[in-house]
Amino acid sequence: MPATKYDLQQLERRIRKTLDDILNDVGDESTKIDSLGTFVAGLKQQLADALAGVLTPAQQAKVDAIFAAVETNKAKVVAAMDQNVTVPGPTPTP
Repeated sequence: MPATKYDLQQLERRIRKTLDDILNDVGDESTKIDSLGTFVAGLKQQLADALAGVLTPAQQAKVDAIFAAVETNKAKVVAAMDQNVTVPGPTPTP
């Protein structure tokens, strides 16, 4: 049975709602990533302030390495989100 005009309107409405949901989710993810960056920067500064002059150079190097790794991981997350990944569609049935 062919789709009616009403069926097509309902499908269009569902697609628009789904696209709006996806757009909202992406916005939420961006906000969370930005918040993570702010949190990490604040944490790094708090540690630097609290431990100023207390850490040995070797300990400071480890702290620096930890935060460098966090920044690298954050960049990887952002890069992965920026990639144009094609989602495979359903496999046609013969």
